[in-house]
Amino acid sequence: MKRVRNIIQPLIRPYLWLLAVGLLLMLAACAQETAEIPTKITRQTREIDDMEMVLIPAGEFTMGSDDGEDNERPPHKVGLDAFWIDIHPVTNQQYQRCVAEEACTPPGRAYSFTRGDYYGSPDYADYPVIYVNWQQAQDYCLWAGVRLPDEAEWEKAARGTDGRTYPWGEEEPTCVLANYGAVGGEGGCVGDTSAVGSYPEGASPYGVLDMAGNVWEWTGELYREGNAQSGSVDSADAGGGAHPLLRGGAWNGNDSFLRTSYRFFFFADYAIDFFGFRCASHVD
Repeated sequence: MKRVRNIIQPLIRPYLWLLAVGLLLMLAACAQETAEIPTKITRQTREIDDMEMVLIPAGEFTMGSDDGEDNERPPHKVGLDAFWIDIHPVTNQQYQRCVAEEACTPPGRAYSFTRGDYYGSPDYADYPVIYVNWQQAQDYCLWAGVRLPDEAEWEKAARGTDGRTYPWGEEEPTCVLANYGAVGGEGGCVGDTSAVGSYPEGASPYGVLDMAGNVWEWTGELYREGNAQSGSVDSADAGGGAHPLLRGGAWNGNDSFLRTSYRFFFFADYAIDFFGFRCASHVD
């Protein structure tokens, strides 16, 4: 047996070498091919205001709820193209850039509910801009090369595709998850706005922050009485008495407003200390 092995080994050794070289070449080719496959980008940053945006993939989700107000019913499937949405509401510092370029007008007030020096103060640079009306929010998004999100886009970014009640899931709201609860200006988690991104445990399934509490967020749509259907509406209609929709609840509201399907509307020209906004855009 030893003699046979001694005869065979010299004969097959060159072929083993060739096999090893072949395997190495195949591995190198696979590595190069993998390196050439682009990684799907799920985050991007707008240069004009340094806002990070999150990619929300195309597909259906459940909009509305049977457990909420009448205008949330019935829950129904909505199909959306992929879109980008801001990871958090627009901040004082970001809004100041637009004002500095004379593309935006200053907020209606420079203070917040408990802070005499809010807008323009470096202490609150990373807090959501407030006292901006619907048109001011639209002006900012236009300046940034984007737009206000549609109502359906906002809800999908907040709840994902599993129909969850809150951005974080089904757990009841706490002050670790969101800034809310100062009903009538008393009590609550903070009693005023909080810095954006302060509640990472309350993030949506896509990692979008502050979609429950802190500030109500203007959307690009007008309220439709009596149902949860969504679709584009000409912003000029707001002048005829229709009211733009806001989503997400705020620092001075109760926990029911934090539900991902809750719908709120108000006068387009009102600027209040618990109204803010974020922007969105289509995928090119």
